[in-house]
Amino acid sequence: MIPRSDSLRGQLLWWLLLPLFLLLSAAAFVVYSKTVKITILAYDRALFDSTEALSRQVRFHGDRVEVALPAEARAILRYDEHDKIYFQVKDAQGRVVAGDHSIPEPPVGLHMTDRAIFYDTKLEGRNVRVAALFISAPPGNASGKVLIQVAETLVKRDSITQEALAVIAIMQFVILTFAALLVWLGVRRGLAPLNTLREEIESRSHIDLSPVPESDAPIEVRPLLHSINALLTRLKDNIEAQQRFIADA
Repeated sequence: MIPRSDSLRGQLLWWLLLPLFLLLSAAAFVVYSKTVKITILAYDRALFDSTEALSRQVRFHGDRVEVALPAEARAILRYDEHDKIYFQVKDAQGRVVAGDHSIPEPPVGLHMTDRAIFYDTKLEGRNVRVAALFISAPPGNASGKVLIQVAETLVKRDSITQEALAVIAIMQFVILTFAALLVWLGVRRGLAPLNTLREEIESRSHIDLSPVPESDAPIEVRPLLHSINALLTRLKDNIEAQQRFIADA
C-alpha cells in the first residue's frame, strides 16, 4: 500500500519506485529460476550420458548379466573434481551386478519405464541426483530388464545456483540504485517549473494583482493557474469598485 504523504515529490517517488522494485524483483526471480533450470538440465544430461555409456558395457549371457568395465574405466566413471560419483548395475532379480550397493531404486511409479529417470535422494547422508535407465535383454535371453543408475552429489549444482543468485542480487541492487537515482532526478526536473512558479508568486508585491502568466507553466498546472487568475481578477475588480465608492463618497 502506498503511504499517504503531503509531498507531491514523495508521492511520485513512491508510485514510480515501488512498481519498479516489484518489476525488477519479478525479473530477477524469473532469471534465477531459468538459470537453475538450465543448470539442472545440463548436469542431468551429463549424468545421463554416463548412464548410457555404462549401459553399453552390459553383457547378457542367458539369465546372467555381466558388466565389462575395466578398472581404468571405473576410475574414469567415478572421477569428478568436485562431486562424488556412484554407479550401480542391478539385474531383474534385484541383485547388484556391479557398482555400489547403497543406491536406492527409483521411486514407486517410475519402474520399468523405457525413458531415462531422474530423481533426488540421499546417499551416505548426502543429497544426490540419480539418473536411472532400464534396458531390456536381447531376444533369446531370460535376463529381463536391467537397472543402470549413476548418482552424483550436488556440490557443482549448488555452487552454480549460489553464484547465480549472488550475481543476480548484485545486478538487481545496481540497477535499482541507478534507476532510483534517475527517477529522483526526473521527478526533481519535472517539478522544477512549480518551484519557478512559486518563486515568481512569492516575489510579487501585495498590490500586484495582475494575472500570473500561464504560457510558461506545465499543461497540468494551467487549469489551477487559470482559476487563480480568475480569482485575482475578481479580487482586483472588487477592490477597484470599493475605491470608486470611497472616492464618490
